[in-house]
Amino acid sequence: MKYKTYFFIIIYNFLIFNILLSNENEIKNLWEIDEFKKSYIIEKIPEYKSTINWTTGKIKTELSLEINIEDPNIGKNKDYYYNIIKEELKQNLIKAMGYLRISDIFLLKDYFYIKSEQRYEILFHVDKSFYYPIIQKNKKLYGALELYIFGTNGIANIFYKNIDKVENKKYLLTNRIKKQEYYDSLLIDASIFQDFKPSIFMRIYDQDGMLLYGPETIEKKYLELNGVCEYTSSLIYALNSPRIGKKIFYIIPFKTYGRTSTYFILHNSDASKLFNNKDTIDSINKGAVVVFKPQKEE
Repeated sequence: MKYKTYFFIIIYNFLIFNILLSNENEIKNLWEIDEFKKSYIIEKIPEYKSTINWTTGKIKTELSLEINIEDPNIGKNKDYYYNIIKEELKQNLIKAMGYLRISDIFLLKDYFYIKSEQRYEILFHVDKSFYYPIIQKNKKLYGALELYIFGTNGIANIFYKNIDKVENKKYLLTNRIKKQEYYDSLLIDASIFQDFKPSIFMRIYDQDGMLLYGPETIEKKYLELNGVCEYTSSLIYALNSPRIGKKIFYIIPFKTYGRTSTYFILHNSDASKLFNNKDTIDSINKGAVVVFKPQKEE
């Protein structure tokens, strides 16, 4: 075990050393060495140097500050520079969070300005954000701040807590005579829907407008822990997701729905196949849903 630890340290230091030798455009890699980046669905907010990563469920903002390395008091002024970076990161994160899509109608900034009680909760989550270690490279200091969207400490739970429970019985009742196929997870292929946009309130309807799946149907503890679904741009990543079981229901929806295309509509025939078994409904409502949509290459 000791030799494995030494080996890991050597490899880690080698990677960090090579990153530090890279050009300034690659500075963002100082905090993130991740083989799964190609699987991420990411929205960029360039005006605040921020990203919304719908796959990892994180909002991240980055910042650089030029310093005078020849200043004889640079050691004494370190805390001053660090405080400037941290405060600006915080303000940029708050602004970037405003673009987080809550539902088909609302962005987070709509709640921030309209509902004062939720505004304070949002700011409380910002105060709990994770600051990456500030790094000096040449004449600049680089900082990054990250906020969880999903999970027990995720900001999504502010919007999940007062949701009324809805039971999906429509197809269960109409198909109860004969035994139906059981599925333990749902894989939605949204690759043909370039207009689809992730949100923390992703919902699925049938052609009659019946809600089949969403925050209202999911078991509370799973909703608070994992959110409504997992988003990815990689089919391989989707098939290996912890949410996906051995009995997968794979589907291409009938169409997207809503003003910003954050919801899906299924053919009634597909809805009947998926939601006619109580065991399937129970499994799906543990958040066992993955949405796959390839990212456009930039």
